[in-house]
Amino acid sequence: MKTNKQINEETISGYRSEYSETNFWSKIIGSAGKAGRRVVNMSLELYYAFKSGNMSAGDKAIVLAALGYLVCPFDFVPDMIPVLGFTDDLGALKIAYDKVSGAVTDEVKELARRKCEDIFG
Repeated sequence: MKTNKQINEETISGYRSEYSETNFWSKIIGSAGKAGRRVVNMSLELYYAFKSGNMSAGDKAIVLAALGYLVCPFDFVPDMIPVLGFTDDLGALKIAYDKVSGAVTDEVKELARRKCEDIFG
């Protein structure tokens, strides 16, 4: 029997093809206010960890799936729904983050923090 975490990992894995850098940055910049600092920061940490080259191919696939889910216009809870719109995105990001947290170095965290400052002021 599969656990909820396994089911969620399998569900988000189909979203790898949705990811592109253009879509990622459009979503981050365009939806930062709605998504909130936590979603944006976690997304940026995953993005910069992915770009650092310090993760396995399997971990990269997990990150791409989570970021693909974030940018996909069709997900379980539409992003336009106030308060709840990004909860499913945060869940997908958290699953990926838990899997690849070893690749999220202090340098990656600092890059994400600085970018968040640029975005949120």
